[in-house]
Amino acid sequence: MIAFVPAGIIVAGFALSLVACGKKGSKTPDSTSSASSARQPAVVAAKVPSGFLKELPWLLGTFRGTGVEGTKQAPFYERYSLADDSTLIVESFKDSTLTGPIDTTRYEARRDSLSNPGTSRYVATAISAKSVTFGPLVGVKNGFTWRKSAAGGWYAVITPMGSGGAKERTYRMARIK
Repeated sequence: MIAFVPAGIIVAGFALSLVACGKKGSKTPDSTSSASSARQPAVVAAKVPSGFLKELPWLLGTFRGTGVEGTKQAPFYERYSLADDSTLIVESFKDSTLTGPIDTTRYEARRDSLSNPGTSRYVATAISAKSVTFGPLVGVKNGFTWRKSAAGGWYAVITPMGSGGAKERTYRMARIK
């Protein structure tokens, strides 16, 4: 995003980058040591066509996130918007007033891939009009998927990488006005 337990993954990851990171005010999973990062499986970036972000209208807007399917999570609030045709901005807010984002994450479509640059990095590994899956590149130990819901809204699913007993976490993202 987004996970991220933070106000924002995002679930979103998204923020997601999102919401399942378990660190207040952060949208990316807990950092790992460089030795731990070196043991992560190789991540292959999906080829992202130009203008792909515009094909995800279900992902854009302001959302109230809650844990589902056994994921315990207080409600959190995030806004997903396009800065331009190749940059997705994910803002996390402390409450439903949506004043002053506490965290902002950028996802950039550059050189045929979609990633969030910075110290904690993800890259899209699978894309479709109904979902985007991200794998870890640097400094993170989770992957996540943003998945369109047939009932409206979408889900952020945070998937732990490697061993350690962490369980998959799912967040329902419901559009608010």
